[in-house]
Order: sequence, then structure tokens, then C-alpha cells
Amino acid sequence: MNTIAELIGPLYQKLLAICAKYDISLDLDIQDPSLSFDDLSQVKEFLQTQLKRALENCEPGDKITIIEQHNDKVVRFSVKDSGKTLSQEQQEALREEEYEVRARYGYDNIVTVKFDIV
Repeated sequence: MNTIAELIGPLYQKLLAICAKYDISLDLDIQDPSLSFDDLSQVKEFLQTQLKRALENCEPGDKITIIEQHNDKVVRFSVKDSGKTLSQEQQEALREEEYEVRARYGYDNIVTVKFDIV
């Protein structure tokens, strides 16, 4: 079993250095770092691609947050950023990948993936 802490810990440390270099704030909002999964590869892929996208959208002074929330049936991972608002085309492309997307001018972008807890 792999825990969320084991996945996010090294990723966070690496990302923290990158964000510091570009004056971008980095936060974690993890409900339960000890939550474990048999296979975290999909979560890792989601986080890597969405954190890269968030970094590309952000400028100095912006903020990125990695979020995990769950209940008995579903766990959600989100990447929230205060960078440039995602275009309609970008939003549609993300929705085609079955991600939930919230983006509105003047507000944060939030891209979420959810997994059923078995």
C-alpha cells in the first residue's frame, strides 16, 4: 500500500524549490495523509500534469494549492491555482480527460480528479 504522504512528500519538496525560485506560494490542504491506495500512479500522473500546468499559468505572487478530500466512497485530488484563467478550450480539453474544472475570470482555477474508494 502507498500513502498520500509518501506520494506528495517528495513531490512537494521538489515543487517548493521551484515555486520559491519563481515567487509562487505553495500550500497543501490534505485531509488525511495516511490514506492509502494499492496504486497511486494515476494520482501521481494527475498531480504532475496539473502542477506543471499551474506553474505555467502562474506569475510571481500567485498561489498553488494541492488538495485531497475524501469520504467513505470517493477521494478527490485537486490542483488549485490563482494564475491566468483557463480558456474555454483548455477547460474542454481537461473535461475530455474526465476532470472536473472550475475556472472563472477573477477567481482561481481548480482541476479535480476523483477516484472511488473500494
